Amino acid sequence: RCAVSEQPSETAEGREILIDVEATAFLQNMARIMVGTLVEIGRGKMQPEAIDALFASRDRTAAGMTAPPGGLYLVEVYYE
Repeated sequence: RCAVSEQPSETAEGREILIDVEATAFLQNMARIMVGTLVEIGRGKMQPEAIDALFASRDRTAAGMTAPPGGLYLVEVYYE
């Protein structure tokens, strides 16, 4: 599950984007790659419709940039 929302903030930029990702496991840099791809879509460098083809291709080079780690936080871990 991945949810994206814009949150009011007091940063110099005036806003912050919150991306909430839940998974049963994560690959190395997976969340950062997802964020980088969403940023490229937001900037118009990729079309949102490209996401389905990107997953189907299983080709990492087709995805967006790897976002820098700053601002990335592990909030909670669930165990069953």
